[in-house]
Amino acid sequence: MLSHILRQVQDFERRHGQRPNVVFVNEDHLAALQADYPRLFRQDPVIELGFRIAVVSNLALTQPEAAWLPERIEPRRATANAAA
Repeated sequence: MLSHILRQVQDFERRHGQRPNVVFVNEDHLAALQADYPRLFRQDPVIELGFRIAVVSNLALTQPEAAWLPERIEPRRATANAAA
């Protein structure tokens, strides 16, 4: 499973010219990762792979999917930056 996810990341980077910052997996994918790599994929892990892992419903996703999402800006921070 991890090698498949890393291939998704590499394919995304090749297609878009930048690394994804999130990989969506479903609940079964996460369970497989936790079984195969318990220290790396424990509850609320800090993973140094260069991207976040977002878990979605098994019904919403059948295969892991890499994506790039803009960083979310806190509303207070955005207002403070606009006033500066």
